Amino acid sequence: MPDISVIVPVYNAAGDLPRCVDSVLRQAEVSLELLLVDDGSTDGSGALCDQYAAADSRVRVLHQANGGVSSARNAGLRAASGSLVMFVDSDDYMLPGMCKLMTDRMTSVGADLVICGTTEPNGGLWAPERDASYVSRTDFDCDFGYWLQTELLGPPWNKLYRRSLINQGFPEDVSFGEDLIFNLAYLSGAQRIEIVKAAPFFHEKARGMSLVNRYDGKKLTDIEAMQRALGAYCAQAGIEVPAGKYLRDLLVYAKGLLKSSQLSAAEKRRAVRTWRASDPRLRSLPLADLGLTLKDKIFLWLLLHF
Repeated sequence: MPDISVIVPVYNAAGDLPRCVDSVLRQAEVSLELLLVDDGSTDGSGALCDQYAAADSRVRVLHQANGGVSSARNAGLRAASGSLVMFVDSDDYMLPGMCKLMTDRMTSVGADLVICGTTEPNGGLWAPERDASYVSRTDFDCDFGYWLQTELLGPPWNKLYRRSLINQGFPEDVSFGEDLIFNLAYLSGAQRIEIVKAAPFFHEKARGMSLVNRYDGKKLTDIEAMQRALGAYCAQAGIEVPAGKYLRDLLVYAKGLLKSSQLSAAEKRRAVRTWRASDPRLRSLPLADLGLTLKDKIFLWLLLHF
């Protein structure tokens, strides 16, 4: 039985998949299985997955009708046999030694979750400022607002999980913030949490951000679902819900809305009015100390008050 199940959702990723798969299979000194979940690809990605499985016994392939990234990850979770789980997106890849670094950190202290940084195009880094070790989730929750603000808690691909502690899958009816909802559910059952300053994962930020910033009329509903999950976690932990995450997500939604070519000016105005009416908290949210630029603060204030 492998130690780690690495789950990769695959949808029309033939151009990027070899780099991703090779980076996982080259991880040294660890026992792993690679689960490639072909989510109804139409570009030959499914056949490419089968070729990898035929060439390497560590690769297993699941084929399914297109259901989205959460559906694919959940299928991978159901099929996983490793005691530990990692997720990789098909256009991203692991740097050498990532699996060993993460498993060594987990096993050396008996951690339930290990979080690391990422490397991005053009030498960018999205990484913790320091290593950190939390012997209990009570200790971690004291710094929860800080780690939430770094955006390191959201994605699943910079983490090593214990499969036995995964108490629910990714919500398949949410397409923005589903990762954070999954991670909050996982954190609710975790205790010891380790933060690794190293950035052994390469994330194609430019491609991911193009999807995040695209206008989607359902995004506001998804933001609210994410906020409910955040509220439930904070209530359980007995801590205040950080306002910054909510406002930053609303900022992304608003910018996508106003830049959208799908809607007329009148439709955009109606969408903004409906948005403001949907949540009476919006006009009272604090903008002063959230790390936003002055331009973004002015933009949000105008949206919220005019």
